[in-house]
Amino acid sequence: MTSSQETPAEASLTNEARAHLRRTWQALPTAAVSGCLALAVVVGALLIAPGFSPATMLLLAIGLAPVLAATVGVFLERDPASGADLRALRHQLRRMLRPSLAVAGPPGLALALAVLALEVHRQTHWAGWLVSLAAAGAAAVVTTLAAVPALVLRAREPDTAARRIWVRSMRATARHPLAAVAVVIVAVAATWLVGTSTTLAVVLVPAPVCACVAFAGRTVYARA
Repeated sequence: MTSSQETPAEASLTNEARAHLRRTWQALPTAAVSGCLALAVVVGALLIAPGFSPATMLLLAIGLAPVLAATVGVFLERDPASGADLRALRHQLRRMLRPSLAVAGPPGLALALAVLALEVHRQTHWAGWLVSLAAAGAAAVVTTLAAVPALVLRAREPDTAARRIWVRSMRATARHPLAAVAVVIVAVAATWLVGTSTTLAVVLVPAPVCACVAFAGRTVYARA
């Protein structure tokens, strides 16, 4: 077999990627609505807790989790006709409102503790707080990466216990860390775009993030 020929697994993945791109295009109107919801959450969190504070991290995590989980649920729909509309998003929002909080809790708390340790260290200049900052930062990185498959599992199995979801997510992240890293990179780039853009195109920013999460869910984390 030559290097230009695809193996059956590679061909299947290529076809899945093409189908997912078509599915993403069909769901763009719904993603735009979810983008507006996400921006509303960000603005609300910054109004309640201005600046870079622990409260801001918690509010963002709790507020964005249902929106992202609902959008991922729409992208995971197997029937494009049933998924790419506002009724599907509304249904997913109601379905994921409470279950998604179990996904938001660990990374939101870890980020809040990391920000708190950083602020206290800046004020006291005590080196001991650097240890707390390192521990909280490491926990934030691990839980944020594991939140990628956790979102997928939560969207597919909203009634599964949170502890079981996180155990399976940790295992999936350990087996396939690059998929989670790629999603986080896309999310960071999207966040940077939101912070630097002044156009209405920012409402489409959640679309590539949720599309990447859903694609990872259908391929890498299919057996998590």
